[in-house]
Amino acid sequence: MTAVLSRGRAALASGLAGGVLLATSATPWASAAVASLVGDDRVTVSGADAAPAVPALGIIALASALALALAGPVLRRVVAIVLAAAGLAVVVLAVGVMRDPGPALRSAAAELTGVPELAGAVTTTAWGWVCAVAGLATAALGVALLSSRRSWGTSSRRYERAGAAPSTPPQPEADRPRSDREEAMDDWDALSRGEDPTADR
Repeated sequence: MTAVLSRGRAALASGLAGGVLLATSATPWASAAVASLVGDDRVTVSGADAAPAVPALGIIALASALALALAGPVLRRVVAIVLAAAGLAVVVLAVGVMRDPGPALRSAAAELTGVPELAGAVTTTAWGWVCAVAGLATAALGVALLSSRRSWGTSSRRYERAGAAPSTPPQPEADRPRSDREEAMDDWDALSRGEDPTADR
């Protein structure tokens, strides 16, 4: 992976990871029935509700994509560490919610009914696991950037005009081709002095 991890690929991968984290955190992760004054109701929590830090970590991954597009060797290592830590944090948070969504659902039930109690079985969706996988991929990207020895050197000719021809020094007067007008004037001057202008030709 490190052999083909160019600047553009790394920035794209980080941006995609951040987008997936944000998208999956907005989806429903778990739901359960609750008892309310008007009968049974149902509460649903999204990833952002159950793990509020996940959207923030997704934004960090998106910001890292921009940083990687401009990064030198030192900044690349800093961004790699941030990505690895953010990805691992997402995995821990997402897996924790999916294994036990009860606290998040009871908190949602308390907001809905005033009583933090559930009245039925808890159901989960696959989105939390998708988010965990995206977090794992984000962490793997950070590790790959840390172990990569590929150079992302910048071009020193960035601001040079493309296709500009190198300047040529002016030719010495003796080597410069003479125009017909200049030769005619020299011939006239020679005739005025009584000389034959064709003698040297």
